[in-house]
Amino acid sequence: MSRHIVRDDQLFKVVVGWDSPLRTFFVQVHDQTEPDEEKRIILWEGTRPRELDQPWDVKRRVLPWVTLSHEQLVELRDDKLSNN
Repeated sequence: MSRHIVRDDQLFKVVVGWDSPLRTFFVQVHDQTEPDEEKRIILWEGTRPRELDQPWDVKRRVLPWVTLSHEQLVELRDDKLSNN
């Protein structure tokens, strides 16, 4: 499993990575302005097997909050290749 924090500020925290057991990438977006931890996660995808298969699937999901660089996409791809 890999885990990368690609944005962490007062508004949002965006975490992406590769989940080997589920064989999927995942995306989590946390609302940092919300005091209640239960309500903080506003997006969590990649919780089902093979849900997000490619790095560009991750890129599309996080676009409202952050833009992933080419280097970050390559790193995600490499995470998948090395953790299969």
